[in-house]
Amino acid sequence: MKLSIQQQAVVEWVAKGRGSAFVEAVAGSGKTTGTLIPSLSSTQGTVAFTAFNKKIVEEIKIKIAPLNLGNRVSVGTFHSFGFNAWRKQAPKVRLDERAKDDDTIGHLRSLTRNTLPKPLEAPVLKLIDLAKQRALGLFGAVDDRSQWFDIIDHFDLAQDLPESMEVDQFVQYAIDGLKRQVETADQIINFTDMIYMPVVTGCRMWQNDWVFVDEAQDTNPSRRALVRKMLRPNGRALFVGDRHQAIYGFTGADNDAIDQIVRDFRCQSLPLTVTFRCPKEVVRKAQEVVSHIESHEDSPEGSVTSLGFSKLLEQGLSASDAILCRKTKPLVQTAYHLIRNNVACHVEGRDIGVGLIKLVQRFAARPITVEQLNDKLEAYRDAEVQKLIAKGRETMAENLSDRVDTIQVLMEGCDTTECVINKIATLFLDGDKQSKPTLTLATVHRSKGREWNRVFLLGRNEHMPSKWARQQWQMDQEMNLIYVAYTRAKQELILVENDGAGA
Repeated sequence: MKLSIQQQAVVEWVAKGRGSAFVEAVAGSGKTTGTLIPSLSSTQGTVAFTAFNKKIVEEIKIKIAPLNLGNRVSVGTFHSFGFNAWRKQAPKVRLDERAKDDDTIGHLRSLTRNTLPKPLEAPVLKLIDLAKQRALGLFGAVDDRSQWFDIIDHFDLAQDLPESMEVDQFVQYAIDGLKRQVETADQIINFTDMIYMPVVTGCRMWQNDWVFVDEAQDTNPSRRALVRKMLRPNGRALFVGDRHQAIYGFTGADNDAIDQIVRDFRCQSLPLTVTFRCPKEVVRKAQEVVSHIESHEDSPEGSVTSLGFSKLLEQGLSASDAILCRKTKPLVQTAYHLIRNNVACHVEGRDIGVGLIKLVQRFAARPITVEQLNDKLEAYRDAEVQKLIAKGRETMAENLSDRVDTIQVLMEGCDTTECVINKIATLFLDGDKQSKPTLTLATVHRSKGREWNRVFLLGRNEHMPSKWARQQWQMDQEMNLIYVAYTRAKQELILVENDGAGA
């Protein structure tokens, strides 16, 4: 393929430049296929190429095979690179999330003479996980409570606590739990430990002449520390990402990851401002959020239009299209509207379905009727939302209410809780695992990294940006979500407005 002037500049920097670089790449600019992969041939020595997930790793391996780079280039996720190193230090280690959690909670119960409140177990494990993503123990001491308080404030974790629980005691549980997880990591680890243990211990790693990092905007301190450990002294790094596609701050990624990368690795900045995915009209719409994105001169004009929900079925929907929304409930309502009208579809995200099933099972551990389930969900929502709002946690209140709303939509037509669970499992799928492609419905978060010919965006004015975003980093990421949604469209972007006919 012929490289653009900006892509060629990156390849030439790899061949002739010095030090490390960060490539600011807009959505659809060919950052992986058109920039990172062509740059590999210009490298000297060994290269570690980190990709976002296993599926992308396999795609990259296929694409670089014709380059005949031999075994000097290794492609993997951050987790696979870390886990391979840790297994050499702890050859008997096994990955078992459930067993790791159970051991941690059992240890805390032993320390506290079995007084650890059951509702506090999940929040403690979540706090430990976030502390590991922050590389606590490498950056700051594990016993430094101020570090823990910063994490709690940033991620609004205090709202998870029972009213009688002091935050200081919450932190002590987490400190003791983290120490236990480190102590047992030579035998059993969880997903986060794959990166955390290599960076906070003396674990030896293979050092490379180069490290390539894709989706750099979604890194956290642990991942960046792993990059440092994977580089030999005076090695070079090439980071590629888009600060305006940083939308995973709520999971532990740093909202200012790019600024930290540029500072800590002393990066030269290189631009990729031209999108090859989006047509000109879609780019003009995206420029309302990100002014520097440009359309390619040969791109088609495309279109950005609006329509009422009642007109959705008239659009000839197909598997090459997608319906996106900020929230889950409108997607489920829309999915059943389509199914009733013989439009085959699925809601992207098996993990979302698993979360909804867990919420149902929380109240249906013993056989209950659907009416009883509804009453329990309503009572739970009323009590928890009031607590969250009283504590100023409006975003969490909105998310909880959306989950309950979604389950209630799925309860329609069901006589048993088993029916509800089966409907969730059937509707929430991962599209790439379907035998026959169907129309995709997805939250905007799930759409990142994807593209479709036509994108129908539900409720842009109603749900985006979220009215519940309060902290500055949350508001910034809400605007990033709008940008991500717009730039999934390869031909047409259709804004679907609520006209009273459905979602």
